[in-house]
Amino acid sequence: MFDAPSFGKEGRAYLVGLGEGIQGALADVPTKVVELDVMKFVNPVPSALQAMSPSHTIRLFAESDMMRYGTPISATWQMEVSDVTTAPVPATNDKPGGTRYTIKPIYKARANGETCLDSDSLARKCGVAMGKMFGETLRAAHVVRIGTGT
Repeated sequence: MFDAPSFGKEGRAYLVGLGEGIQGALADVPTKVVELDVMKFVNPVPSALQAMSPSHTIRLFAESDMMRYGTPISATWQMEVSDVTTAPVPATNDKPGGTRYTIKPIYKARANGETCLDSDSLARKCGVAMGKMFGETLRAAHVVRIGTGT
């Protein structure tokens, strides 16, 4: 939603800050931010799963927003944490083998905050703060064992 052209470069800055904030809060956990864009023809999630072989995924998305004069002034964000399991898929006839990923949701949290789309730097700072808050919430909830890879 915030990467839409109508939110300008400030929306993009917020998203970048959001990713930086959660990665900073989970600094001792190998993380990779994967941006999803429904308008693109390639889904980056399968290649990220294959490259990282994660035990968990964390999905952050805007659930809703409050707008003033066509610009979001606040948003409700949702974090969904899921366990990831893998299973080999054997090759059959003319189909190559591969890996099946099963993603099972285990935890959800929501938070509301200002979007601060007044400038790039302010939007980025607000995004970092929101990402940091989600990362700290995840740590406090003990949903994943930080530092053990599970």
